Amino acid sequence: MPVQGIFPLAAALLLACAHAGRAVPGDALAGGGFRDWMELGDPGAASARFAAALQKDPADPWARLGAAALARRSLDDEGEAAHLLALVSGSPRHPLAPVAARRLADLAEWSPPLSRAVEAGLEPLLAAGKLGGAAAYRARLARAAAAEARGDPALADRVRGENGAVLAWTLIGPCGAYHALEIDRPFPPEQGEPSCPAPPGTVPADPRPLPATSGGAVIEG
Repeated sequence: MPVQGIFPLAAALLLACAHAGRAVPGDALAGGGFRDWMELGDPGAASARFAAALQKDPADPWARLGAAALARRSLDDEGEAAHLLALVSGSPRHPLAPVAARRLADLAEWSPPLSRAVEAGLEPLLAAGKLGGAAAYRARLARAAAAEARGDPALADRVRGENGAVLAWTLIGPCGAYHALEIDRPFPPEQGEPSCPAPPGTVPADPRPLPATSGGAVIEG
């Protein structure tokens, strides 16, 4: 059974390094596990190699990724989340940390126990500043997903805000009667004025708030 979702790219990179004669990322046991599974179709042998790699080094990120992928194959959501959290915690600056955090955002939405596990695992890492760049960004998104799953939209909004998301907009207008023909005309909001006179034949409208708690907004038409 092929690895699905976020794992193929990481596993393919590992195998490409091995075939090119370069050093296999992580422990050689983990590299052998991916070869057993993806080339030889033997997930049992892969599982044994990943387990041996983790016994040698519990923080081996490639072995954690492989064990998480096998847990996903077995529909073991709790086990998958545990391995991914261990990957992020044990190797917060490794390139696989954003990969793991991205998958944790999906798992956080599936059940209250998973959302609590994701929140408990990622919050201390973010608070301590151990995650940076893409890993921190993805971890905050996972926390936001966990907060929504637990019925805490205020926390979800706050965490998205920490990622720089715009959570509220203001609608102003209409400002022109022929907006499609007035491309070269500067309207007051474009010059920093939070209002504009109503065009002839239209009803004046006050500025309207537009909450966007998910971090994005689209206006059609």
